[in-house]
Amino acid sequence: NSYPDSTSISANGFMLFWANSDSEKGVHHLNFKLSQSGEDLGMYYITQSDTLPIDTLSFGEQSPDTSYGRFADGANDWYSMSMPTPGNSNILMIISDNQIIYLPQNWSIISSYINPDTLDITNIFQPIVNHIILVKDGDGFVYWPQYNLNVIGDWVYENGYQVKTDSQQDLTINGTPIVPETNPLVLPAGWNMIAYLRQTPYSIETIFSSIVSDVLLVKDGDGTIYWPQYGLNMINDMQPGRGYQIRLIMGSTLTYPANL
Repeated sequence: NSYPDSTSISANGFMLFWANSDSEKGVHHLNFKLSQSGEDLGMYYITQSDTLPIDTLSFGEQSPDTSYGRFADGANDWYSMSMPTPGNSNILMIISDNQIIYLPQNWSIISSYINPDTLDITNIFQPIVNHIILVKDGDGFVYWPQYNLNVIGDWVYENGYQVKTDSQQDLTINGTPIVPETNPLVLPAGWNMIAYLRQTPYSIETIFSSIVSDVLLVKDGDGTIYWPQYGLNMINDMQPGRGYQIRLIMGSTLTYPANL
């Protein structure tokens, strides 16, 4: 209230404010500090008759040299960020990670929420290649190690893959975690074999709710189904590491919810 209308932010612009409890230094210095242990923060529009919330946030304990902000600008999701960008858009630095995928003996359908550092499918399966009998994609292309045949080529993170093994195995995929809400799957009509891009389980009914009128059937590698037309849901939650076959009446775009 000490500096009414003394500053403004242009559309799509940025402005830095210091929460240092030192408002005597000017309008960009606020009369309060933020607690490292977490608290509630709000931006309000105050009129003569009301106080209207513009934006609010409840945040937990903060780490040194780490900011907390929205990504992308204006999105609903908040992330911890190691790269400061005052006066510019936030940058989310995602470090290399890995996912361990369990492969049962015989057939399964797998996928990964990791975009591999090395895309060549022969390199991805190399650590357990002696136990791989066959790998197939949704188009019927195969990787057949026994005959040194790779028609699939590169791993595509949007896709699921059918894998046949001679025994139980763990497949480790190294690379960059995928941000599911910014990587929608564009699916044609008919059968598709898709990846599950989230890092935790999530309700299949919620995931497909936006395109459920186009969904005829969803199957996992065990033959368990989700058949919305008849209210039949035996899958319940989609699981990290698993791939799914889906049959669509018409082409649709599937966007997964953000990781929590």
